[in-house]
Amino acid sequence: MIATLVISFAALAASAGQAADPVVSEMDDFCVPFMRSAETVETVRASMTAKGLKPGVGNAFSRGDVMVQIAESRDGLRTCSISSTLPFEANLRAVQRWPNIYTLTQLQKDAGFYRWEGARYYLSVAQADDAKVVVTFTKKR
Repeated sequence: MIATLVISFAALAASAGQAADPVVSEMDDFCVPFMRSAETVETVRASMTAKGLKPGVGNAFSRGDVMVQIAESRDGLRTCSISSTLPFEANLRAVQRWPNIYTLTQLQKDAGFYRWEGARYYLSVAQADDAKVVVTFTKKR
């Protein structure tokens, strides 16, 4: 019992000391809130600016080699994409370590493309042609 408790505290301390994955940080900070109806393009843009992301073209913002882009169509379809130059495997592992991944159902698992479905959105990790990896949230209608 005591050994289990000590091991649990050691694991907790080790996980607390790990740096967050940049892609997962952007997922939690911007994509997940944007999938909620209460958030708008304007409020998420303001949040990105407040958190130090640099504005790019349109609704694209960047920090280092990670770019976050949000969009909402006239009929209400929302997407949030995060692209990075990290290897596909590194991004996939980061997404698979994301605490909310366990609430999603895996739909597809192919070389260079993984896709999950949740109650509010779809999530995919894809290898792009330009050697970037794109993590995309698409809100369900």
